[in-house]
Amino acid sequence: MKKIQLIIMLVCFGFTIHHTIAQTTTPKKVNYTIGAGLGFTPQYEGASDIFALPAIAFAAQWNTGQYIRLSGLGIEANVLADANWEFGPKLGFKLARNEDIVDDSEISAMEEIEFATAAGLFARYKFAKGFDIKTAYTHDISGVNDGGVAAFELGYTLRNKRLITRFSTSTSYATAGYLETYFGVTTANRGSSNLPLYAIESGFKDIGTTVNLTYILNQKWMLSTQLGYTLLLGDVADSPVVEAGSTSQISGGVIAMYRF
Repeated sequence: MKKIQLIIMLVCFGFTIHHTIAQTTTPKKVNYTIGAGLGFTPQYEGASDIFALPAIAFAAQWNTGQYIRLSGLGIEANVLADANWEFGPKLGFKLARNEDIVDDSEISAMEEIEFATAAGLFARYKFAKGFDIKTAYTHDISGVNDGGVAAFELGYTLRNKRLITRFSTSTSYATAGYLETYFGVTTANRGSSNLPLYAIESGFKDIGTTVNLTYILNQKWMLSTQLGYTLLLGDVADSPVVEAGSTSQISGGVIAMYRF
């Protein structure tokens, strides 16, 4: 089972390509984009150590505005044909936490948390020139944490000839079920770890910023790099799980994309 979960993690670690695709579509009815590269992410939420793994990207973009995209650890489908509004279903994936990928002895001694899947909705509104705001909510459907996460993002995208630059800042709010699973320490999940017991309720989880640079090589090929920083907040930051690691979370990667 652990090997299967690791394979799923490798397949699902995606790359945020939303605004790259939106700014480079052609007159074709549908544009498809695929990509592959290398990404890095914390070993678990709250870890100080990172690990590298393959990164993939995929998008199907209709010239009417609708799309299906693998974006980060999730899949989004916009069902609206509108210049300013985007809305649709969303799937989110949460990496497993187990001894196969966690180096910290105290965290790996805790009970394993399996790979999780969440489902929900998202909405994005584009205002002014280059600015957009997005909100999303996903709730666990895999029975792993029985919780949900609401996310809010403000972004700005600028294109200068062949270079597309995207800046965004975000924050998220999580329910008790989610936070208890990933940041709580109980007699049920402590395992053989020596971490102290820790109860946690729902609240704001983090605040972060991301920078994405994409260079358009030609009509078919693009090269993109992304770097994100997230700071864990409040009761989450005070969790023994985080104190064993770090409140600062860094992720990113480099990917080559091909459009057809």
